[in-house]
This record gives sequence, C-alpha cells and structure tokens, in this order.
Amino acid sequence: MKQKISFGRKLLVFSKHHGRIMIGGFLILVIVLLGVFAPLLTDFDPIATNGYQVNLRSGQEGHLLGTDAQGRDVWSRILYGARTSLLIAVTVQLITIAVGSLIGLVCGYFPKADLIIMRILEAISSLPTILLVYVLVMIMGSGYVSLISAMVIGSMSGVARYVRAQVMSLRQKEFVEREIAIGAGTFRTMVLHVLPHCSSYLLVRFGSGLGGSIISLATLSFLGVGLPGGTPTWGADIANAAGKMMVYPEKVFFPMIAIAVSVYGFSMLGDGLRDWLSPETR
Repeated sequence: MKQKISFGRKLLVFSKHHGRIMIGGFLILVIVLLGVFAPLLTDFDPIATNGYQVNLRSGQEGHLLGTDAQGRDVWSRILYGARTSLLIAVTVQLITIAVGSLIGLVCGYFPKADLIIMRILEAISSLPTILLVYVLVMIMGSGYVSLISAMVIGSMSGVARYVRAQVMSLRQKEFVEREIAIGAGTFRTMVLHVLPHCSSYLLVRFGSGLGGSIISLATLSFLGVGLPGGTPTWGADIANAAGKMMVYPEKVFFPMIAIAVSVYGFSMLGDGLRDWLSPETR
C-alpha cells in the first residue's frame, strides 16, 4: 500500500528545493498583510499633519516610528504606502502583460501590423524607462490613471517582443497548422494554442516586474510627480526626510527598508518561479 505523504512533508521538500519562492512569498505576504490591515495596525491618519509634533523620535507621543517634518506618523505612512505601492504595481503588471501579449500576438500573426508597431516599440525601448515615464506623467498630469498608463507604456515593449518571437516560432508548427486546416479562426488559434506556451514567461515576468514597478513608483514619488501631494508613498517620504537626513537618518531609512524588503521579496519570487518553471532545471 502506497504511503500517503503529509502536507507538511510536501511543504518541507518544496522549501528545500525552492527556497527562493518560500522566502519571497513570505516577505510579500508580510507586506500584503501590513497594507491590508493598516487601519487595525495604527490609530493615526497618514495624511494628517500636526505642527506641534514635528520630527518626533521613535516611541514619542505614542508614535511607533516617530513623525516626519509635517508631524505625520511615519508608521502609518509606511503601512498605507504599502497599499499604494502594491495597488499600483499589481495593476501596472496586469495591464502590461495583457496589452503586451495582445500586441505581441498581433505583430506575430500580421506582418503589416508588425512592421509599424514594432518600430514604435523599438523607439520606446530605446529610451530610459524612468525618463520616458517621467515625461509621460508630466504631459498627462498627476493621478492614478495617468501614472499607471505611463508605467504601462514604459514597460510593455519587453512582453510584446517576447510574445511576438514565440508566435513567429510557433505559427509554423504542426499543431497550429492543423488548427487552421480544420477551420479554427486566427483569434482562437492565438489564444488557445499559442499564448499558453508563453504562460511560464508571463508568470515569471509578473512576479519580477512587481519589484520594478515599486522602484519606478518610488523614484517618481521622490521626484514629486505621479500622485497628488500627501499621498502615502515611500519615495515621497524619502524626499521629505532627505533634507534633514544627518539629523534624523531614521526618517529616511524606514521607507528605504520598506522598498528594499518589497523589491527583494518580488525578486526572489520571480527568480524562484523561473527556476521552478524552467524545463532545464526541473
């Protein structure tokens, strides 16, 4: 009789071989829980200023991590900043993968569209991403929609080019030609028989791209563009504290640690997923 392996044993074996996924997943879970349960973890409003409690040290007046130069509670801004970062990063990556995949499928199947669209994507990818996003945000104005749109435009070319390459290599395969021979439409063939071959890459790209989106958001917030003033973002908190870093270094370090942990977690998760899903390493 075959012995049944317990869930704990399976988890232990998985952790041994895929430690990066476990470490990255744990760090991301912590960040997500902090953002989701932010109202339960702090009694302070992250955007409420208090001129009588400016630059308090950690633990003073009931403020766990102190206050910033405007008297706002640092701990609450870290928590709500996690909400902002995760919301924007996940939205950007979902839209990036969806739009990039669609463009890649169209370019891979239709040569005339490929000739025009790929030249535009090559022009976009030739520019530094953060500079391109910065210029687009300055043109479109502040706000969540403008920021997300600019970040998607700046990051979708990589996904589109990969999917296009996959389509061009698969469209001559026997299973694709067989589908076309039996009368399957182009859209059905692309979605049901070509796009699934890109699923491993897209999953890894989603995980690793979240870290890049958080860095981009932090950079733009540090530069003072993207979101309305006062919105809890880690980059804006670093910018606000940078002027008195020599006197209050912890005001800079706290949001920097939050960014570092988040990006490290997503990077570890992305690397772990790549190793797990790669046929060469499985």
